[in-house]
Amino acid sequence: MTAAILLFGTTPALAAKNQECPAPVLLPKLDAAYHRCNHRFQNDSCESFVQLFRQLLPRSDCQRSLDTSPVPGLWLADDAALQDYVYLLSRLNTPAARALFGSAEFRTILGGPLAEEYLRPSLRAEQVIEIRLSSAGNYCSIDDAQVACSELGGKLKLMRVPADAHIYLRGDSGVGHALMHTAFESLAKAGYSTNVVFVTH
Repeated sequence: MTAAILLFGTTPALAAKNQECPAPVLLPKLDAAYHRCNHRFQNDSCESFVQLFRQLLPRSDCQRSLDTSPVPGLWLADDAALQDYVYLLSRLNTPAARALFGSAEFRTILGGPLAEEYLRPSLRAEQVIEIRLSSAGNYCSIDDAQVACSELGGKLKLMRVPADAHIYLRGDSGVGHALMHTAFESLAKAGYSTNVVFVTH
């Protein structure tokens, strides 16, 4: 699948409107990260893709030839490319990607067919992160990655998980108070204390 980029804002009439717009610089980088991530290259390309996607959501002074007010930087990509980017984001199974896909910020770029396809899935996924606590190994797991529970908050920050994400800590019946306290304390120090819930299974 090819995600071609078509940038607007190159005419003299639009030049003054796109002085601070990051799209001319970031869209080529996003497209490169998209292709690497989409082909499963293991060089942090998917993490870069999510970070660049997020950076292109603000409106700043981005405008296309048809716009009379600022639009998200992502809208300066052509429709086919934008559809490809959104599709890949919706398929990525990392905390940072799921948090972005389920955010209100992401939903500001949805309109027309994109809204019909992705609005409800985004609302269902709204910033929910699940972390598993293991009584056997005394560690926390995010997807398939294991991390010391004392480093949990820092790990989420590195993954660009927003502070208002809903975090569910799931532990087996053998998880003790000390491990739970360590996980909660690490999350609180990183600013994740407001939407954290612990459940057993």
